[in-house]
Formats: sequence, C-alpha cells, structure tokens
Amino acid sequence: AVEAYGEFLCMFEENYPETLKRLFVVKAPKLFPVAYNLIKPFLSEDTRKKIMVLGANWKEVLLKHISPDQVPVEYGGTMTDPDGNPKCKSKINYGGDIPRKYYVRDQVKQQYEHSVQISRGSSHQVEYEILFPGCVLRWQFMSDGADVGFGIFLKTKMGERQRAGEMTEVLPNQRYNSHLVPEDGTLTCSDPGICYANEVGEAFRSLVPAAVVWLSYGVASSYVLADAIDKGKKAGEVPSPEAGRSARVTVAVVDTFVWQALASVAIPGFTINRVCAASLYVLGTATRWPLAVRKWTTTALGLLTIPIIIHPIDRSVDFLLDSSLRKLYPTVGKPSSS
Repeated sequence: AVEAYGEFLCMFEENYPETLKRLFVVKAPKLFPVAYNLIKPFLSEDTRKKIMVLGANWKEVLLKHISPDQVPVEYGGTMTDPDGNPKCKSKINYGGDIPRKYYVRDQVKQQYEHSVQISRGSSHQVEYEILFPGCVLRWQFMSDGADVGFGIFLKTKMGERQRAGEMTEVLPNQRYNSHLVPEDGTLTCSDPGICYANEVGEAFRSLVPAAVVWLSYGVASSYVLADAIDKGKKAGEVPSPEAGRSARVTVAVVDTFVWQALASVAIPGFTINRVCAASLYVLGTATRWPLAVRKWTTTALGLLTIPIIIHPIDRSVDFLLDSSLRKLYPTVGKPSSS
C-alpha cells in the first residue's frame, strides 16, 4: 500500500506541479510521524518544504500565513457565519456520523444465509456438482476483518478428496478485498464436475433449516446416480464380446451405485450427524457458552471431521464390497470403486 501510494504521489507531482501551495497538519496523532516518514522519500524537496506540522501554537502560526478574516473564529481568526457560528459550517463541511442506512456491509450481511469461520492460513472448500455443460455457477461472499483468497477448481478424480493444487484450475485463486466491498460473479461451466455436499450439509445442520440439509443429500444422491450411469456407459464402450457387454455394464452400474451411496452419502452423512449431535450435547452440559457459540463450534468440528473420515470410509466400503457383493459378480473384471 505504501509503494502504491508513493507511486501515486510521484505521478501527481510530475503531472501537476505547484498544485499545492501550503499544507498545514494540525493536532496530528502520535503515529503521524511514522506514516509521514514512510511517505517522505517519495516527495520532492519543494513539496516537503510546503508541509508544516504545527504544534500547540498552531493558531498563531496559521494567522502568519492566512488573513484573519479568512480563518474561522474556532481556529483563531475573525470569520463567522452570517448567523454568527464561529465554526463557519456554511463554508466548511465537518462531516459527522454516517447514517446506518448507508452502511453497505450491514445491508449485505442480511442477505447471507450461511457463514463460516476460517482461521488465518487455512482454507475452506465448498463443493458443488455441475451435472450438465452450460450450467451457470454464481457466487457472492463477504469477509469480516481481512481479505480472502478465492478460486474455482474442477476435480480430476471421482470418489476422492483433492487439494486445490491437484485439481484443474478454472478461475485462478486471487486475493479479494471482500472485507471492504462484497464480491460476486458468475461462471458458465463448459464441463460437468463432481462434488460431495451432504457432509457439509450435516455439519451446518444446527445453523440452517432442515430443508437445506436434505437438499444437500439430494445433490449428493444425484451425483451418485449420474456417476453410476457414467460408469455403465464407459463399461459399454470397452471392446468386448456382445454376450459379455451387458454383464459388464450391469456390474459397473450396480457396483458404482452401491459404493458411492455408502461411501459418499450414507456413511459420511451419518458419521457427521452423530459427531455434531454428540459435540452439541457435550458443549451444552460441560460449558455455559451461548447457544450460538455452541452451534458454531459444533459446525466447525463437523467440518474438521470431514477430511479425517474420507479415506477410512472409502477403504472400509471397499473391504465390505470385496467381502460380499463383489463375490457375486460374473467374471467380467473387478469394477473400479471410484
């Protein structure tokens, strides 16, 4: 910020010389010398000579440079308003408190239904499924107290959790001053993508209406069905005798549907539900925290649990299917679980 401000001052001086006649700094705060020393190297010698930082005798110094009839009585001169006001409010805009109806942040905050607390240096992923090419993804967010990074990525592996660096970058990650101005935008998705929504829905169960949680299950279930159909289609495209193709497609669809239904919907949803319910109960009996704080803590614990349970659940479902359903399949090759 200092470098940007310095460049601005340099350009201003070069393009608009002698615009400043004299600058008086009155009642400067204690931190002013620090800020001024940072900016001073970017100012020319002539400009620095025009800046005067005044002390306790600032009224006397002002009258040495400005005619008394041009200085309000409030500042040691003789000028007043026609009604005798010594501050000359008809000529000087003193500002004041901004009416709350003009507060942008308060207006925007009322429009958001969900919020999440992200610690410094950490990240939070919100995953959505794009079922068809041409779908429009829209986002709107605002942060409190600091800027945030935001980007959009497409998963490259189905059935697995991925870090941002492992996915295809769609919208580059950038820093946004969303603590000052709300950010919103849209993106037309050219390719379908994958998401898991129900674990996040369960984590937010204590904060959002139940309909939102069930909607997250609907989204996750839609992915399960779409993935099963996609696997069956790909299995049908594999060169093989016509007699074995039907069995291969059936096995691919059934195996994918069962695996995803267990590993991506039922077990994670139940696990997060129980973790959040237990944590909310424990916090209610062991602490005197306000209900809102307990709910947010419960949600945070639910979100933190998600990356921990993914791989154990995946491996457990694989073991379960290998020990049961997959033994019943025709000999057409073991299907992929993800």
